[in-house]
Amino acid sequence: MTERYRCNNDEETASSLHLSAEETAIKCSNDHDLRVSCYCEENAWRLVHRCLFHSDPPKGNEWDYHVIFISNEDRCCPMFMQRARPKDPREYVCWDYHVIVLRTRKIGVEKIDRGNGTNYATSEILDIDTWLTPYPCPLEKYLNGTFPHVDDELDPKYSPCFRVVPAKDYLKYFYSDRMHMYEKTTGEWKSPPPSYKPIMNGLESITDQ
Repeated sequence: MTERYRCNNDEETASSLHLSAEETAIKCSNDHDLRVSCYCEENAWRLVHRCLFHSDPPKGNEWDYHVIFISNEDRCCPMFMQRARPKDPREYVCWDYHVIVLRTRKIGVEKIDRGNGTNYATSEILDIDTWLTPYPCPLEKYLNGTFPHVDDELDPKYSPCFRVVPAKDYLKYFYSDRMHMYEKTTGEWKSPPPSYKPIMNGLESITDQ
């Protein structure tokens, strides 16, 4: 599904490795600039960090954030309207897993479009790998556009399963050395890794216990 790239220790990559995931989350001009193809779990981590700690005013004051893992037992989950494929509602990609962000408006916080009196969506999906608009995307529209096949006569083994994790727990406990994306036998990456340092916060949390 993805091209393979040999390890590259050129000067440009080496010079950018001093940046942390947190720093890159701050520096990006918008959410979509956070995207590193095929590293959705890190994209979600930086996206949540950006929303909770580097927005003005903090978006965490208005929204509750969760991180959602999407997969199934066969680790083959069809998802439509993903940027890994052309922008066509008939195109889909089968991910072994995908990670997105859900935000839900906090109880007691009401937003109304004063222009037409319409309530804003209560729950929205932040997936910087989707072609669907608007961004963030209302939950129902995201599910209908990403999984239109679920209501058809689909083999149940391809149906998506969801695991929901509180965003603050994800920020605290997630870590990845990215070796699941590296082929030791060939010295090639399945997809080029991010240039910033690996996120190892979770490993540090476990070590400190």
